[in-house]
Amino acid sequence: MITFGGAQAIRHGDTLGVIEEGKTADLIVMDVKGPHMRPTQRLLNTVVSSGNSHDILHTIIDGKLVMKKIGSWWNWMKKRSLQMQSSI
Repeated sequence: MITFGGAQAIRHGDTLGVIEEGKTADLIVMDVKGPHMRPTQRLLNTVVSSGNSHDILHTIIDGKLVMKKIGSWWNWMKKRSLQMQSSI
Protein backbone atom coordinates (compact mmCIF):
# COMPACT_ATOMS: atom_id res chain seq x y z
CA MET A 1 0.00 0.00 0.00
CA ILE A 2 2.84 2.41 0.73
CA THR A 3 4.49 1.86 -2.63
CA PHE A 4 1.20 2.14 -4.50
CA GLY A 5 0.41 5.47 -2.87
CA GLY A 6 3.91 6.75 -3.63
CA ALA A 7 3.65 5.71 -7.28
CA GLN A 8 0.26 7.41 -7.58
CA ALA A 9 1.66 10.58 -5.98
CA ILE A 10 4.39 10.87 -8.61
CA ARG A 11 1.94 9.91 -11.38
CA HIS A 12 3.62 6.59 -12.23
CA GLY A 13 0.89 4.27 -10.95
CA ASP A 14 0.68 2.58 -14.35
CA THR A 15 4.30 1.30 -14.15
CA LEU A 16 5.20 1.33 -10.44
CA GLY A 17 3.76 0.64 -7.03
CA VAL A 18 2.68 -3.00 -7.13
CA ILE A 19 4.44 -6.33 -7.53
CA GLU A 20 3.01 -7.47 -10.82
CA GLU A 21 4.29 -8.86 -14.12
CA GLY A 22 5.27 -6.10 -16.53
CA LYS A 23 5.87 -3.47 -13.85
CA THR A 24 9.21 -2.19 -12.59
CA ALA A 25 10.25 -3.72 -9.27
CA ASP A 26 12.98 -2.86 -6.78
CA LEU A 27 12.72 -5.07 -3.71
CA ILE A 28 14.69 -6.17 -0.70
CA VAL A 29 14.13 -9.40 1.19
CA MET A 30 14.79 -9.05 4.90
CA ASP A 31 15.33 -11.44 7.77
CA VAL A 32 12.90 -10.30 10.46
CA LYS A 33 13.65 -13.12 12.92
CA GLY A 34 16.45 -11.32 14.79
CA PRO A 35 16.04 -10.42 18.46
CA HIS A 36 16.06 -6.68 17.64
CA MET A 37 12.86 -7.22 15.64
CA ARG A 38 10.95 -8.67 18.59
CA PRO A 39 8.48 -8.16 20.15
CA THR A 40 6.38 -6.44 17.53
CA GLN A 41 2.74 -5.62 17.04
CA ARG A 42 3.25 -3.88 13.70
CA LEU A 43 6.02 -5.44 11.62
CA LEU A 44 6.31 -2.48 9.24
CA ASN A 45 6.95 -0.07 12.11
CA THR A 46 9.50 -2.44 13.63
CA VAL A 47 11.36 -2.86 10.33
CA VAL A 48 11.55 0.91 9.85
CA SER A 49 12.67 1.65 13.42
CA SER A 50 14.86 -1.40 14.17
CA GLY A 51 15.92 -2.93 10.86
CA ASN A 52 19.41 -2.41 9.49
CA SER A 53 21.59 -3.42 6.55
CA HIS A 54 22.57 -6.69 8.24
CA ASP A 55 18.95 -7.84 7.95
CA ILE A 56 18.93 -7.63 4.14
CA LEU A 57 19.15 -11.05 2.49
CA HIS A 58 18.51 -10.28 -1.18
CA THR A 59 18.25 -7.17 -3.34
CA ILE A 60 16.26 -7.13 -6.57
CA ILE A 61 16.53 -4.12 -8.89
CA ASP A 62 14.34 -3.78 -11.96
CA GLY A 63 13.36 -7.42 -11.58
CA LYS A 64 16.97 -8.69 -11.51
CA LEU A 65 18.61 -10.31 -8.48
CA VAL A 66 21.69 -8.18 -7.83
CA MET A 67 22.68 -9.30 -4.33
CA LYS A 68 22.11 -12.60 -2.58
CA LYS A 69 23.49 -12.94 0.92
CA ILE A 70 25.27 -16.23 1.40
CA GLY A 71 26.89 -16.46 4.79
CA SER A 72 28.32 -13.30 6.25
CA TRP A 73 29.74 -10.13 4.80
CA TRP A 74 33.20 -11.25 5.93
CA ASN A 75 32.91 -14.43 3.88
CA TRP A 76 32.00 -12.33 0.85
CA MET A 77 34.97 -9.99 1.40
CA LYS A 78 37.36 -12.92 1.83
CA LYS A 79 36.10 -14.56 -1.36
CA ARG A 80 36.29 -11.27 -3.27
CA SER A 81 39.85 -10.55 -2.12
CA LEU A 82 40.93 -14.06 -3.19
CA GLN A 83 39.37 -13.50 -6.61
CA MET A 84 41.19 -10.19 -6.96
CA GLN A 85 44.52 -11.75 -5.93
CA SER A 86 44.16 -14.59 -8.42
CA SER A 87 43.51 -12.16 -11.27
CA ILE A 88 46.78 -10.26 -10.66
